[in-house]
Amino acid sequence: LAIQLSTRFDHRGNAEDLDHAIALAREALVLRPVGHTDRSSSLNNLANQLSTRFDHRGNAEDLDQAIALAREALALRPVGHTDRSKSLANLANRLSTRFDHRGNTEDLNESRENLCCALTVLTQHDPRRLIAHQSLAAVYLSFHRSGLNGTGGPGEDTDSLDVAMHHFKAAANFVPGGLLFRLRASLSWVDGPCCSSR
Repeated sequence: LAIQLSTRFDHRGNAEDLDHAIALAREALVLRPVGHTDRSSSLNNLANQLSTRFDHRGNAEDLDQAIALAREALALRPVGHTDRSKSLANLANRLSTRFDHRGNTEDLNESRENLCCALTVLTQHDPRRLIAHQSLAAVYLSFHRSGLNGTGGPGEDTDSLDVAMHHFKAAANFVPGGLLFRLRASLSWVDGPCCSSR
């Protein structure tokens, strides 16, 4: 029911649906205590819903909780787990979002590390590689814009910009992603340098 309410929120935007979905996801998590085989899925679902609420309301506590839950879910998906790359990417994207709002360098560094790990876990033809490349490109653009990579001030870090363009290109050239996803990746690649100067 929590997932259906969350989906209805996506379509109608009723905040009560999302709040109810989060309450139900919390209840589901209680029913899957430490040691339960599906706990990581419940952790991930609740983290997704809290992250969505953060996107709509901007409550930093929701994002912090989402990150804590995503960390716990990742810990339950060790190397070899089929959903490890998904957990790495989810955590990385939330950390990147928190960096965008707070500017904490550790969040951006950890996001980059998790996305690099996700790429190494995925097979060469896994469609999720496209999303990992796009996310890494966004992280490197953040490094470029902020100047945090240590090779110049904000907007001067050409090394990070080069790496971002490499990942945009990899996403655009990723055939298993399908035509629509490749087109979107290509548009991101074109827009990437423009965004970096804003």
